[in-house]
This record gives sequence, structure tokens and C-alpha cells, in this order.
Amino acid sequence: MKGQSGPILLRHRAHVARIYPTPEQWAVLNSQGHTARALWNLLHEWYTCRDGGIARRPSVKEIDRQLRAARTEPLPGWEWMRELPAQATQQVLKHYLRAWDRCRDGATKPPKPKGRSARLAVDVPQGSQLHVGRLSGRWGQVAIPLVGRVRFRWTRPLPGVSRDCPGRITGGRLTKDSLGWRISFRIEEPAIDLPPRISHPIGIDRGVVHTMVLSDGRTLDMPPLLRLGEHRRLRKLELRAARIGSAGPTSKLRPYERARHADVEIGSTSKPRTLPRAMVWWCWKIFG
Repeated sequence: MKGQSGPILLRHRAHVARIYPTPEQWAVLNSQGHTARALWNLLHEWYTCRDGGIARRPSVKEIDRQLRAARTEPLPGWEWMRELPAQATQQVLKHYLRAWDRCRDGATKPPKPKGRSARLAVDVPQGSQLHVGRLSGRWGQVAIPLVGRVRFRWTRPLPGVSRDCPGRITGGRLTKDSLGWRISFRIEEPAIDLPPRISHPIGIDRGVVHTMVLSDGRTLDMPPLLRLGEHRRLRKLELRAARIGSAGPTSKLRPYERARHADVEIGSTSKPRTLPRAMVWWCWKIFG
């Protein structure tokens, strides 16, 4: 930032958006997810082979070298390694080694093999490969390696695409849940350095006319959430609801519902026309 000395404070956050791939892209994403899961199981079997009788555990450099060779020159029956991008393959290895580091620190239990019902995930570590763009007010587009351009739901500004949104997208992670695939953007943006408060505390009350009312007399109003077209549509729906309500509360009720509604309204000024069914049943039970 201009006029400031020293390093700029940065913060990291994530933004999750639902993606809508085509059937062909859906099949490719599923294939990549299962390839990453099978690679995790292969690494786990290889990394824990020392407990099965092998004298020395392979080094990380050796595992990385053989993974590269398996993708470029696969053996017969191992062509499925090419279905996962090279950088996503390296990320699976990093996540697996990080799981062992957390286990040694006592934070988690040792990593285990992943079953077929486990959550599928594919990493895109470099944000320059995503090529995020905005198609319309509600839709965006992101490029996924070996999949192509996929639409996603645009719900908030993203750095590098939206105006007045500083920062950059450093990568992404694709995960699959019960509703489908979604992407989690990794965002790096400058942190807000708040100065220490030296004034007296201020009370805040939620208002009706104004969003917030402060104890010193100031008011804070929330910016409009609806666009002009959405506001017009909401106004039309409100007028339509008012016209329907003006026809009377019992205009669309069935005959027996209309009679019951009339009994409730008359009950405050006169006696009801008929006794409730529960009261009739108790009278018959007591008096026979």
C-alpha cells in the first residue's frame, strides 16, 4: 500500500461455489476423483510397506520420481494414472505426507485407506489455470484441467474479475457431496489493519426504519439487496397478493373450512352455531 512502510498484511479465505458440469464433464470429474482416491490407497500401501517386512521405507524423492514415471511411461494396466493431472497427483502426495506430519504431532490419527464411498476431491493448486470469468449476473465460468470450462453459480465478488475486489485466486479444490460437485476457491487478499479503539463504547440497536441505530444518534443503513428488475418483480407480487387478499379470507376455502372459519369469527360476538366435535364426544361419554 502507498504511504506505508513494512510488509502488507495478508489473509487467506475460501469461497465455495456450486458447479454445473455437462454429463461428459461429470464423468471426467468422477474419473479424476476415483483416480485420486486410488492413488491415495497406493501411497498408503507403499508408505507403510516397512511394517510388512521391507527394511527401508522409500524416500519422498523416490516416491515423487516414480509417480512422474508412472504418468509419462505407464506399465500395462496402469494407464489410469494419466486420468489425473500432474499437479493434482503431486497434491495427493503432499496431502498424504501432511496427514502423517499431523499424526506425529498428535493432532490426528494415522491416515487410513479410502473406500469407494469416501468423498471425492481433486486439487487445482495453481490459480492461473482456472481462468475465472463472469458470464452474467448469476453465472460464472472456470477452466478445470482435462475437463474444460464449467459453469458455476456466482454469489459474491471474486478478486481478479470483479471491480473493487483486491487480492488474487491462488488455487482451487473440487469436492463432491450429496448434491454434486462444487469448487472451493483459495483467495489471498490484503487484511484490514484496524487501529486500536481509543473512544468510549457505542451501543447498537437494530432498528425498523434504519438497519442500525447507534447510541450517539447516528444511523447505519444496509445497501439494497435487490436489483431494479428484482425489486419491480417483488412489487408486482406484493400487489398480486394484496388483490387476492382483498377478495376475503374465505374466498378460496372449501365449504366445511368456510363454515369452521365463520364459527371462529362469530365466537367473539355470539354463540357458535354448533359445538366442537371433541366437546360433543365428551358429553356423550359422560351423559350417555
